[in-house]
Amino acid sequence: MVLVEVGHVKLAEEMYDEDYRLGWGSLPSGQGWADAPLPEDLNSTQLTLEVGRIKSQVKEYVVPDNAGIIDIDGVKWSISQNPTKFVYLKFVFEQEMNSSDSIYQLGIFTDTVPASGSENEDYLQPSNIDNVGKLILLENQPVVFRNSATREIFEYVITF
Repeated sequence: MVLVEVGHVKLAEEMYDEDYRLGWGSLPSGQGWADAPLPEDLNSTQLTLEVGRIKSQVKEYVVPDNAGIIDIDGVKWSISQNPTKFVYLKFVFEQEMNSSDSIYQLGIFTDTVPASGSENEDYLQPSNIDNVGKLILLENQPVVFRNSATREIFEYVITF
């Protein structure tokens, strides 16, 4: 038995209504894999050393399209007005957000519960989170050295 296309779309519809936050983690001291990140642990439930988390700025259904304007890892996508099995998320970390950290780990979370008084904040630091929620995607990457002159933009298409 296989999950048919309609089943994939139904899963995407169920997950679409979630609030997504992208957390980023700093490089723990003593770890130095700037060019060769360790493989992701499929049993992870949180980031190794989380320093902040931003709410998605864009969430759309998308379809593969060679003429699309969204380009992620060499695949082009267009926004769809109808539900699909592909959900596009865009996250933007502004210059002042952890501007001196070295970022090596990214994770997309659902069900994050902000601490009292932080419910309306788009950017949360660990001290402003009552419940980290569920880590659904994890990426270890070469280190990004933050500075106050750059914004970091991350885009993902999740396939359900």
